[in-house]
Amino acid sequence: MLYHAHWMDYCFMLLFSEIFSSYIKIQSKDSVAMILMVIWKQIASPIAVNGDASSLDSDVSQWLISDPGNKFCVIDKPYHKSQTKEPAMAVCIDDAAIFGHFNLIAPAQNRGKALIASANPNAWQNTQDLTGPDNHAVVKSLEHVIRADAGNKFIAYNNIPPDVPKVKTKSNSKGVLMMNPNNVDEASWIVHTIPGFPKALTGYVFPPAEIQKGHLFICLTIKKSEIDAIAMALRIATPLIYHNDIPDAEINSRPNLKKLVNGESRLTPPLTATRQISTADGAGLKVIIYSKSEKSKYEIYRRVLVKKLKTNIKVWTTRDKILKSDCRIFNRIIKLVTSPITIGDHASSLESDVSQWLISEQGNKFCVIDKPYHKSQTKEPAMAVCIDDATIFGHFNVIGQNVENCA
Repeated sequence: MLYHAHWMDYCFMLLFSEIFSSYIKIQSKDSVAMILMVIWKQIASPIAVNGDASSLDSDVSQWLISDPGNKFCVIDKPYHKSQTKEPAMAVCIDDAAIFGHFNLIAPAQNRGKALIASANPNAWQNTQDLTGPDNHAVVKSLEHVIRADAGNKFIAYNNIPPDVPKVKTKSNSKGVLMMNPNNVDEASWIVHTIPGFPKALTGYVFPPAEIQKGHLFICLTIKKSEIDAIAMALRIATPLIYHNDIPDAEINSRPNLKKLVNGESRLTPPLTATRQISTADGAGLKVIIYSKSEKSKYEIYRRVLVKKLKTNIKVWTTRDKILKSDCRIFNRIIKLVTSPITIGDHASSLESDVSQWLISEQGNKFCVIDKPYHKSQTKEPAMAVCIDDATIFGHFNVIGQNVENCA
């Protein structure tokens, strides 16, 4: 249960890209009446080879493995229609040892990695299948969001809400802010990157299309006194709220929460906000929320985060053709993490990863941002949640150690 004593002070979940790419895996079934049924599966990019990641944008090999059997083949042409008019050759080896190594490179998995404070925060843990309702970290975090409970009421927001087509919003924020409405000081805040998720009070359904992508899911256990500070930051980021069952008495006692649920976003100065909260544990994580409105015209990475953090930053996000790595100003340098990245034995690449996060080069700061490093977000609201913690920073610093050349 969300508020049980065993609940963690924080939980990080990473889901890795399983999107189909261009390495080929063959699955063959029994032939009937001399007609052979062959199913072609394309392996997800990136792949991980003994801890090293490789992605399709920088890998020119072509190979396949059989399913079933122990066959491995290397082919001299890619899986392109154009090669039907060209000569080609494949060399195939039937060997269990060789096959076994390549079969491990890109297994079809619906799992991720979790970092949980109450377990072993010094190591990423493998999750169970995230598409199933079993007792994994995501289901546990959402236990009383996916089904009703008198001890948990919440607002859920998402720019692509579940089962609501063609909604127009400039926000990209996704999350759940929940509390115990009774005389118990229990609350939590979930920040994530998954569109159409979670469905409120109707059971656990992970969007099938999203299991193929890289995502980030953060759950912070907080005290109820922190809710209005979070609501203030959310007001400026103007999220699209698709569910609210928090009692009126709780809402009316928190001015910013009341304005948030009533749609009273702040479109007049100040056009940015900085709010600090901490998690509910005795030591408590220091969390700072930065948000900016669409009226500010600020680019959140350059105009907000690198200035507020007062340090060079390394950023993992998709990037457009306008914004680049920027090394012009000392102690305000923006470096872009190269793709692919490796998290333990999992790999993820920008072509199929929709998370946005950064780490500081000095200090121990990790931030998750709801907008990518695109020029277009200067005209849109945006928000970043930053955590100052050496353990969390250390994990992401290993992930983001390789960066592009900076001009």
